Amino acid sequence: MATRSPGRSASSARCCRPVTSWFACIGPRVWRFTADDIRCWADVLRAEICTAGLLAPEALLDLALAFHHAVRDDVPGYAATAALLGQRAGGDYAYYADIAAFMTNRPALLRSARWIEDESTVPGRCRHLVLARRSALES
Repeated sequence: MATRSPGRSASSARCCRPVTSWFACIGPRVWRFTADDIRCWADVLRAEICTAGLLAPEALLDLALAFHHAVRDDVPGYAATAALLGQRAGGDYAYYADIAAFMTNRPALLRSARWIEDESTVPGRCRHLVLARRSALES
C-alpha cells in the first residue's frame, strides 16, 4: 500500500510494508532497521500524523529524522529533512531547524531562538549527541 504525504514525492513516500507489519518489528529487531526501513517507518508515521491533523508530532518526527541522517552522515537525507524543518521557520517549532543545523555542525540560518546558555554551548551539545551515537553504532 503506498501512502503519500503533502510535499513529498511519490518515490520517497512509498511504504515498504503495511502499517500492521510495523508493530511486529517492535522487539529484538527494533535496532536493526535499514535506511529504507527508517524511511518507510517515517512515511507511515507522517501519514498517520497528517491524518490526525497534528503539527507538533510531525515537527518532532522531522527532528528525529534529521538526527538519524546526521548520525549516518546521509547528506541528501539530511538536506531533504532540513528543508521540511525550514518550512516551519515562522512557526512555534522554528528552533528545530536550528537544532538540526547544530547536529550537522552547520550554522543555523535563522537563529530562531535565544538559548538560556551561551551561543556556543547549545551547538556543541547537539553535535556531541550525534558524535556519541555514531561512535556507539561503530563499536
